[in-house]
Amino acid sequence: MICEIVAVNPDAQYSGTTYTQTVCCQVENGTEISVFDSTPPIVDDAMRGNRIDAMLLARARDITISSEVSRTINPGNGTDCVYVGEVVGVASVGTSQIQALEVNVDIGTVYVEPDADFVDTVGAVESTIGELVTVDAYRTDIVDFDAA
Repeated sequence: MICEIVAVNPDAQYSGTTYTQTVCCQVENGTEISVFDSTPPIVDDAMRGNRIDAMLLARARDITISSEVSRTINPGNGTDCVYVGEVVGVASVGTSQIQALEVNVDIGTVYVEPDADFVDTVGAVESTIGELVTVDAYRTDIVDFDAA
């Protein structure tokens, strides 16, 4: 997802080393979301103002098959966010190769780590391709990026 780095806020630091941080990103429609950047952080403060193509992994609290027709991003408190979009595929994401849903939210793709209840309900996550879903994410991580 194309976004601009607005702010980088250290969360956990020790002896001058940042272990985790929150990155505020503005996506193409102007919405600002906060994403978690964990050990080791991949974004630094010098990137403020830069546009990147970010790979975002939403950690789902809840996923429901949706009747919503508009694809949206609704930021919550901290790194909480609600995403509404169409499942367009399944991919292995991040260094731990998490099997994630690829969800098109109109302005880009968010990868979603499904919660256990959703997997129990739908069976194979591949069966959700083409479905519209609402994802209530308790946290969204930035797991990789390229220059935009």
